[in-house]
Amino acid sequence: MVYSIVKVSLSFTPLLAILSVALGDPILRKLLLEWVSRALGNEVIELKPKPVLLLKWNEEFEAYLKERKGISEEQVNKYRSYFKRFFEGKVLNEEFVEEAASFPDWARVTFRHYVRWLQLERKIDSEFVEWALKKVPTRRYKTNVKIHEISFEEVSKALETLKRENERFYWLYRLLLESGIRLAHTLESLESWNPNEKVFVEP
Repeated sequence: MVYSIVKVSLSFTPLLAILSVALGDPILRKLLLEWVSRALGNEVIELKPKPVLLLKWNEEFEAYLKERKGISEEQVNKYRSYFKRFFEGKVLNEEFVEEAASFPDWARVTFRHYVRWLQLERKIDSEFVEWALKKVPTRRYKTNVKIHEISFEEVSKALETLKRENERFYWLYRLLLESGIRLAHTLESLESWNPNEKVFVEP
């Protein structure tokens, strides 16, 4: 009788090993929990992903910001500063997400980038990420802009002066004025402009 009990308990060892590996992966963990929920029915009251991990700035996340998101070195430094101040060493759970919703604008932007990166790395569940992004909004832009009206005569006079004094700046301002694009895009267009290149526009 003792032998049979030992034999049965040993037969569960491979299964327990597989379950242990599955629970370590957030995607497999979710599928496993969903299966258990369906199998047990009312015995499982609530199925809600609760990832527990320490928030830590690392080189992989920094590379993600620069290479995957195309964020400048200056902006990455800004994100790092906010991360160290608000997130470093904190536990990522529902309570902390609720707290992060009240953080300053740029801190919230940093948090949103970080949880998306965690999802990409399969470190947290996509359902948790979706919930967290809804809880922590992005930046709130303020429209506190002072309007200064410029007359047509002032614009004409400025362009005449530029054309006379510096033709390079004259064409820069003309492009800005007549296209409505940003200064950075204007400078990029001028730098890449090729007079021998032909552009065909279909009607």
